[in-house]
Amino acid sequence: MEQVVQRVSYTGLLKACFIVFLPQLALTFFAPSEFVIQYRFVIVAVNLIVSGALGWKLYKHYYHLVFTYDEDKFSLRKGTVEERSYSWADFEKLSIASSDYGEFVIRLYTRDGGKMDIPVEKLKLDPFTLRPEVNRLLARASQASMR
Repeated sequence: MEQVVQRVSYTGLLKACFIVFLPQLALTFFAPSEFVIQYRFVIVAVNLIVSGALGWKLYKHYYHLVFTYDEDKFSLRKGTVEERSYSWADFEKLSIASSDYGEFVIRLYTRDGGKMDIPVEKLKLDPFTLRPEVNRLLARASQASMR
């Protein structure tokens, strides 16, 4: 049975909203000052609404993480532009590690010494709860490949 984990990263969403909001704010500096002073609350409200709507679209397109896994394989998708799929049989062991940004990841090691990280903290998962499940999937894939 396929499991799908996709949770909203509020920092990513806020980042996307600011990317949309700041150019709108910069445009108000070029508007006549009498207009800005008279309609300042309307301008801010419209900027916030447009930033929220377009920021959500931007977040879903570029920043939203989706982790999908089943008994044989798993995939990580970031937005709609990047998806990576792997088989559990490609990896032999795992560990819980800290990324460069201080976030916990489940690090999977290949037989040839390579490694791949599952960003569990960005997915808002508990690495210590997910680790036994991933370990079971790795063991199952290893047993299946030996047959």
